[in-house]
Amino acid sequence: MPNKIRVIPYLDELSDDARRLGCINTIYVKKSLTGRGRRSLVGTNTDWIGIKHALRNHEAALIQSLQERPAVVIGGGATSRAAIYALVKGFNVREVFLVNRDPTEVEITTKDLRARGMGESLIHLRTVEDAHEMLHGMTPAVIISTVPDITPQSESEKLARAIALRLIEMSSKNSPVKPGIFLEMTYTPSPWTQLAKAAADADWKIITGVDVMELQAIEQSVIWTGRKIDDLPYAEASKAMRSSILTDERDKIM
Repeated sequence: MPNKIRVIPYLDELSDDARRLGCINTIYVKKSLTGRGRRSLVGTNTDWIGIKHALRNHEAALIQSLQERPAVVIGGGATSRAAIYALVKGFNVREVFLVNRDPTEVEITTKDLRARGMGESLIHLRTVEDAHEMLHGMTPAVIISTVPDITPQSESEKLARAIALRLIEMSSKNSPVKPGIFLEMTYTPSPWTQLAKAAADADWKIITGVDVMELQAIEQSVIWTGRKIDDLPYAEASKAMRSSILTDERDKIM
């Protein structure tokens, strides 16, 4: 979804989470208390909730290790903000390392989130060497990738990809540290991106963006319809969505 940040000036209100995130993915109409006044457009964010629940639904021991092991977010758009927020607010992660082809974008995002009271734990990995030295050789508990599945072309893109691969490779089959969770937010045309395949080959637990989309869509449906989760056709919608997106044989083991 484009315009997750640019649409904000056109809204009447923001939820507390959207205000701290600085981006939205959901707009709903709020009626006046009397039912006769002007209706307000309210922006909120359910992406971070989907990310939080997707992580909590897998590998409880790994999630608990977020208190001791670092987390990594790849990318710099609105979805990366939701990922950072989910890690910091949802799991109290003390250090979130950022991988991005554009240092200026990292600086802008970090400065903005700090102004919103949420960026003190963000650290930019600028080189492949940083990936090992700044993490002190520790394998991340979670890596969240929010970038499109495009083969790197520019030098900055190639550097960002090399850093990401170095982080994935920091846990090998001979290491006493168990590989972490790799959450791939891209799901079209396939959730099995180049990075997701590399992580799977290195024995990381793969979670796809389909899980996140499904979980955040439930939150959206509750907001828009006012119905409880148990009253929504969740199972039918989930089956239809997954059958249309998850066509790779590897999806069956996830």
